[in-house]
Amino acid sequence: MRLNVKLAAVLIAVILATSPGALAVGTVTQTPTNEAAPVSAAALYRLYRDKTWLWQNGAGFFAKDGRFSAWSGSGDEATYAEGRWWVNFLGGLCINAAWRSKDWVKVHLTCFSHSKDGNLLYQKREPSGAWAVFRSFPGKPDDEYQKLRKGDLVEVEFLKRKTMMGRKQE
Repeated sequence: MRLNVKLAAVLIAVILATSPGALAVGTVTQTPTNEAAPVSAAALYRLYRDKTWLWQNGAGFFAKDGRFSAWSGSGDEATYAEGRWWVNFLGGLCINAAWRSKDWVKVHLTCFSHSKDGNLLYQKREPSGAWAVFRSFPGKPDDEYQKLRKGDLVEVEFLKRKTMMGRKQE
């Protein structure tokens, strides 16, 4: 039964997972060992809740209540997003958000798998990303984990873009 649930989750991710290039994982590609196990839903929720994930040219906020807000790009490439985030017992984090620019709206579902191998935490963008070290042990300054910051660091830029693009505050 557990294998069927995992297979279904992977198939759903393969069918649905597309998103803007803003969401990225660490650059150190490394495959977890056979002893690695999916991160629990409770641990993933604690990892992301009430935190902002800083990206190269943007950021996304994971509210405690499951809301997700983000911004990315600048100038003609400026976008913002509103949606939901959730975790599952297979080590998955998913974000379903409507990304908006001045000219278009695109809804994207983006999912990441997380696996823990001892004190190392790995992340992989689904469906076809490569496993990468998300949090080293001991931690390194360039770990993707270091880009998670407590609190909402998105709201000001998010509201600025929403107003600039003529969308009313909802």
